Amino acid sequence: MSESSDGKAMKYNSMMVYMAFAALITTSTVLAGSESLIPEDKQLDPAQAEGPTPAVLFCPGGGYKHLTPHPEVIDWLNECGITVFMLRYTVPDDREAAFADVQRAMRVIRHRSRDWNVDPDQLGVLGSSAGGHLVARLSQNYTKTAYPVVDEADSMSCEPAFVILTSAAYLFEGKAGPELAAEFPMKDHVAPTFLVYAEDDNAFFAGGVAYEKALRAAGGSTRIVISETGGHGLKGVNWYPVCREWLGDLDIKLKAQ
Repeated sequence: MSESSDGKAMKYNSMMVYMAFAALITTSTVLAGSESLIPEDKQLDPAQAEGPTPAVLFCPGGGYKHLTPHPEVIDWLNECGITVFMLRYTVPDDREAAFADVQRAMRVIRHRSRDWNVDPDQLGVLGSSAGGHLVARLSQNYTKTAYPVVDEADSMSCEPAFVILTSAAYLFEGKAGPELAAEFPMKDHVAPTFLVYAEDDNAFFAGGVAYEKALRAAGGSTRIVISETGGHGLKGVNWYPVCREWLGDLDIKLKAQ
């Protein structure tokens, strides 16, 4: 590996936000009227936390066809003292609706941050595969109007404080590049971004490396972890300690180990 520098589902508009109010342990995340995305486990009332926690809006992958959550990622974030909101964004095959969902979710979390005991200034995003594409798009297009105003929550910013991309997909304009997709204009102000890839992710590794290089060249703050093996699913790749260190460097208020 190498590197360089409650549990209640609540519906807002066309999306669902799932809370893992778990600065300490995993919570259940149950779909209303449907099967659970993550098996029901334990719940922790956010009021039990000592103070407002950092938070992450987690966008799982699934090729914009379905959603494939990763409970182990939520567990790790919880162990770091980070509250996790998992977004059930619109699928299948409606990227514009999914983009509206992620913008709306960020604004709702900030608007209700006091209710949910999270720090609105330490709200980041994490996306895997297609979810990585979605949160990368958000990080560069947070001022774009993706949907009509719904309520007062939409006065809040949807800009993330930090971005974590794990095997983010669809970063090239075409399947093989070399141009990045037009939705990544490389703005001069993009949240610090952490990327993880395996070299044998034949479909998306090159796009991730090109994205990191372009973002860094534009003045962005990046850190990338590259494993020789692991494939698109990053099997056996332990990127968590490096990411925790990176979050600490950003002064994210993590739980002591």
